[in-house]
Parts: sequence; structure tokens; C-alpha cells
Amino acid sequence: DFFRLYGDANGDEVVNFDDLDNFFAPGFFASLGDPAYDASLDGNGDEVINFDDLDDYFAPNFFQSRS
Repeated sequence: DFFRLYGDANGDEVVNFDDLDNFFAPGFFASLGDPAYDASLDGNGDEVINFDDLDDYFAPNFFQSRS
């Protein structure tokens, strides 16, 4: 089964500071068409990674783990 918490940018099954680094640099404020844009970090699907994604999708999972 495939499962990943939103914000687990490196796939280690926990959302933590390592993922926050990946979220902000280089992808924060990246939009569709920008090479830094990662659709898996665009929680609301508006084609830009911004504070809405950070607050509404990333932050609630911070320090959460799959196990």
C-alpha cells in the first residue's frame, strides 16, 4: 500500500524540519511551470505553493508520523 503524509517531502514517513527545508527551499512560492514547483506540496491544487498550503496542509501534519 502506498501512503505518505502531506508534507513528507523526503518520504521518511515523518513530517519534520527536514521536510520543512524541502518545502520552503526551493519550492515555496513556486507555481505551475516553474521547475521548483512540486504538485505534491500544492495541498489546495491552486498551482502555487504558498502560505495557504503551509498553514492548511503542512502545519497540521508537522511532527506526525506514519507509524
